[in-house]
Amino acid sequence: MAKQVNVCSDWNGNANEDFDFVNHNTSDVIVDVAGNDTWPFSPASPVTVPAKGASGPGKVSMEILDLPDGTYTYNVEGCVTGGQAKTVTIP
Repeated sequence: MAKQVNVCSDWNGNANEDFDFVNHNTSDVIVDVAGNDTWPFSPASPVTVPAKGASGPGKVSMEILDLPDGTYTYNVEGCVTGGQAKTVTIP
């Protein structure tokens, strides 16, 4: 089973790791590239993580690209805190 990652949180992952972005909000969340920063995920930006429904939170299966160690920034829109940058740190 893939790691479950709250789409509205900063987190740590590993290069080539499979994971699911999970959305507990009542509206969709858009995950998008932050300016000219490196997009650290597959599939390509932007990605929509669906809102939670009757069957539970929305989720999208993703993978961290084969990137060097570091902190990668991306934008999220639709979280309770509004549009803001989030990070994934490898490793």
